[in-house]
Amino acid sequence: MHLDIKRRFRSTSATFDIDVCRFFRSTKRNPIANAVYSFFHLQIYSNINHTCPYDHDLIVDHLRIAHQINLPVPLSSGEYEITTYWYVLNKLSVIINVNIVVSE
Repeated sequence: MHLDIKRRFRSTSATFDIDVCRFFRSTKRNPIANAVYSFFHLQIYSNINHTCPYDHDLIVDHLRIAHQINLPVPLSSGEYEITTYWYVLNKLSVIINVNIVVSE
C-alpha cells in the first residue's frame, strides 16, 4: 500500500509505503499503517485482516471511518486529504481517498 497525506491545496506533506503482508505478520506493527488500519476500521469492514497470500477478492463493505485519527506525525489544524493506493501483485487495484478536517 502507498499512502499520501497532504494538506489541502498544497503538495504532499507525507508519503509512506507499507508492506501489508509484513504488517499482518508482525506483532510490532508500523505505527502509520496501524493508524490507517484503525482509522478505516478495516478489521471490521473488510476481509483483508489476515496474512498473505490474498488469493480471493478483497472486500470492503459499509465502510465507516473513525472520528479521530491518531497518526504518529504532527498535523496542524486545517483540511487534509489522505489517499491510499492498494496494490495486488504489483498492480494498482484500489484507490481510497478521504478528506478530513483537523481542529484543535
